[in-house]
Amino acid sequence: MAFSQSLADYQWKNRILVLVAKTENSSLLAQRKSFSTLKKELVERDLVLLELSSDKKELKERFDISERFEGVLLIGKDGGLKLKKQFFVDPKDVFALIDSMPMRRAEMRKN
Repeated sequence: MAFSQSLADYQWKNRILVLVAKTENSSLLAQRKSFSTLKKELVERDLVLLELSSDKKELKERFDISERFEGVLLIGKDGGLKLKKQFFVDPKDVFALIDSMPMRRAEMRKN
């Protein structure tokens, strides 16, 4: 599936957390594990977890990703890049960032 197509599928419905790595290495495994136990928090924030290799041309061009980048991208419901940080990113920091966003605040008030 093309990355740009998958983004269009999620826009305005979900936030996307993209784990980018060249290979399945210890950093990627640790980051994946850190979110795997937080399913409730992911669902509450409409957050979808995707993994992509850093050689994806669409990804690199759209979000200005270097060949060496391995880390986390947070893409908002609007399709905009909200966070770009190298591994390891504490899930609490990602959730705090999302919870500070106006759209998320409106969702919390509504629920």
